[in-house]
This record gives sequence, structure tokens and C-alpha cells, in this order.
Amino acid sequence: MLDPSSDMAHSEPMRGFVRLGGLGDLDALPAIEAASDALILAAGHQEWDPYDSLNDWRRDAETSLSDGLLWVALTPEGNLCGFAMGLVRDRDVYLAQISVDPRAGRQGYGRRLVTRLIDAARNRGAASLVLSTYRDLPWCAPFFARCGFVDWPPARWAAWQFILRAAEAARMPIETRQLMGIAFEDL
Repeated sequence: MLDPSSDMAHSEPMRGFVRLGGLGDLDALPAIEAASDALILAAGHQEWDPYDSLNDWRRDAETSLSDGLLWVALTPEGNLCGFAMGLVRDRDVYLAQISVDPRAGRQGYGRRLVTRLIDAARNRGAASLVLSTYRDLPWCAPFFARCGFVDWPPARWAAWQFILRAAEAARMPIETRQLMGIAFEDL
């Protein structure tokens, strides 16, 4: 029997599928993130890495996993090619990372990962799903806008979002970044 939370349960033909992540997936995710981040570096941007160590990254990945907010994309052959990691922050879910291996790019994996995380955040009763991204890269802010995210002005920010922006400003030119979100309830 197919898991209804997996894209494999849908009848339309797909090149691959998205499912909830598992503990066995975690070791492969940093390499996917590095391959995806190479595109950001090639575009002339500084990579945003909020983690001081791989252990810190793994802690957040395990938290995301235990909260049902880690989704992975797999090729038709069953190879991991992308992931989306959500973290609970107060009443919100923060899309901390989404990465798709460039070799699997432009095949719909990113959109399916985002859609699954939107559904998971809404289903857990989050007030919103918020992310921070690059303003000018077509696979960043414009992509998220096509997925339903809107500019998230400071008037809507929770305390954790001000902290996030300060951390970003300490590591990179803040004018390159944009907070975006989807509100599930009126704030």
C-alpha cells in the first residue's frame, strides 16, 4: 500500500517523488545542499550558512524530522535529489533550507517540496510559513512568489524573524535578502 503522504500515491505520472524524510536520509542531505549552494556562489552571492558546525545542522535536521517537517525528493531510481527542512519557531514554521541537486533541477522537485512543507505547516496549526531568500536569483524569491509566498514586511515579523535578519546582516549584505511568507491565519 502506498503512503498517501508520498507523491507516489498520486495517479498522475511523475519523474520522481517526494516523501517525508527519514533518519537514513540525513547523511546525504549536506552534499545536496552543497551542490545547490554552488549555484548561489556562481551567481556572485555569498552563501548564507547559519550553522557553526555540521553537528548544529544535524541537530536542526533531526528536529525537523521529528516534527514531521523534513521532506525529501527522490529520482525515479530512488536516489535522493532534494530536501526541504522546516523548523518550528513560536507559532510559525520557518523554511530553513530547501535544496535540489542541480542535476535534478527544473523537474518540479522544488515546487513539490515546497507544497508538502506548506501543507505540513498548515496541518500542524502554524500561523504562517516564513523563509528568507535571495531577492534577485530566479530560483529564489521569484520561485517562492510563484508558490504563493508574499513579501513579509517588518510589521508582520515575530521576534525570531528580527533575530534571523540580524544574523543574516552580520554575515552578508542584507539588501540581497528578502523575508517572504504565507499566512495561514490573520495575525
